Amino acid sequence: MSTRSASWPLLVLCLMTGYGFQADAATAASPGDPNPASQRWLDAREVQRKGRASLHKDAEADKVERAKKAVKVALELVAKARDLRVPGQDAFFARVTAFIGRLDRAQAETVTAALKDLPAEPANADAKLVREWTSFMSGRRTTLMKPTETLGDKALGVGVYDIAHECLDEVLAFDPDSPGLRKALNLTRVGERWYGPKDMELVKAGLVWDDKLGWIVAKEAARYAAGDYFDVQAKRWTTLAEANAAHATLDKEWLVQTEHLEIRGNAPLAALVGSANALEGFYAQIFAAYCAFFAKEKGDVKLIFGLLDHPRLLISIASDKDSYVKSLPSGVAAGWSAGMWIPAANSSFFFAGPKELMFHEFTHQILGVFSGHGGAPVWVVEGAAVYTQSPTYDADGRLVLGVPEKNRDIRRYLAEVKSMSAMPLDQLFAIDYAGWLAAKDPGAQYAAAGAVVQFCMEAERRRFRADFIDYLRDAYLGQTQGHAVWDYLGMTRAGFASSFASWAEGGGKSGDPRI
Repeated sequence: MSTRSASWPLLVLCLMTGYGFQADAATAASPGDPNPASQRWLDAREVQRKGRASLHKDAEADKVERAKKAVKVALELVAKARDLRVPGQDAFFARVTAFIGRLDRAQAETVTAALKDLPAEPANADAKLVREWTSFMSGRRTTLMKPTETLGDKALGVGVYDIAHECLDEVLAFDPDSPGLRKALNLTRVGERWYGPKDMELVKAGLVWDDKLGWIVAKEAARYAAGDYFDVQAKRWTTLAEANAAHATLDKEWLVQTEHLEIRGNAPLAALVGSANALEGFYAQIFAAYCAFFAKEKGDVKLIFGLLDHPRLLISIASDKDSYVKSLPSGVAAGWSAGMWIPAANSSFFFAGPKELMFHEFTHQILGVFSGHGGAPVWVVEGAAVYTQSPTYDADGRLVLGVPEKNRDIRRYLAEVKSMSAMPLDQLFAIDYAGWLAAKDPGAQYAAAGAVVQFCMEAERRRFRADFIDYLRDAYLGQTQGHAVWDYLGMTRAGFASSFASWAEGGGKSGDPRI
């Protein structure tokens, strides 16, 4: 089911329940001669924009230099390992090359080539040799990582959160079990997994998370391997098939809790657990992409990893369309939707099916919950959800957002540009919520809105991203003071339209090697 069918009932509900969004003042034409207050606002943003641009420019150039320094240290370590081979070195060098690869993939190949000449790693080694290696390696770890840690701290301190997140992600590539960083994020390791504080309540009760079964009894691995299943809700051993049958009705639905989510539904457990895994990973990327949206104060490392404390987000996943219709709050018509975020119920509702719809509506839920449901223009509300609705994995196995080739709405808009049938920007910006709902071809406006957000988030090596997120946040909070998106980006309306058109006509390229 398309995102269009899901979002229309949302618009109706917003208007019905008092969560209506204010008129599209944020996209009104900016005054030709700004008043003094407006001019001061524009001047302040220009100063901020130049500061951000300088840091981004320095960070991009610094990335190559950091890679060069890291390669030099890595080759010293490889040379030492030729004469001092001990267990654990292969895993260590894999992390080193992963870290350098995040900085400059080409330079990482130099280290990879050098590693091929190492003798096989021994299964055991004399304790004295292990201590010698540990001392040698530890003395060079600071040299290897300090530049990246320093840049991350600087970016975090001045609120350039995308660079801060990238640096912290690079640090974790080298040291995924970094005790200091994990402690700062309030995570606790149990077995091979890190748990947040809410999850730890369940871990302390004797449970651990399994990616297929959800919460299982930690000490009973053998029983699960034999085909038994412990129903945590019913507090009894059974089989998974019997448990699914027992929870197949809405009055006895499953309850699956994770660090950030509370998922209920009568869909099979595998669908709920799969959705929980997908949404938890997606949740983290939403915070990484839109972290300034959620910022309460500068320097909060938790916000860029999606670890702000809040009640679990409520989600309902039904087994089929009939159960989905019945699961909706009284008075809410499903129409031909396959899912929707309902602010009045503080929950999203779906039935098990395409993930794109789930990610789209979950974006509405996250941005809505953390902004008090907001007053943003409809094009930016829907455009932000279109931008995030098709997450994919990059070459390093990381979940990323904003890959146009994976997003059918963005692809549609770029195709419409080629055929000269794309919705004009003025028409898009003029649509209010009632007009959006009444559209004969809603697909065209979703495609156009998604393309505008894609441009603002990814074009010109993410040049506009930080300013756009400021606009997104202020629009949701009703604090744009009448300034339009192009004002936030430091452009005129005509300049914005021209840059967007050039980007779209060029195939929507970002120029960013991460995409």
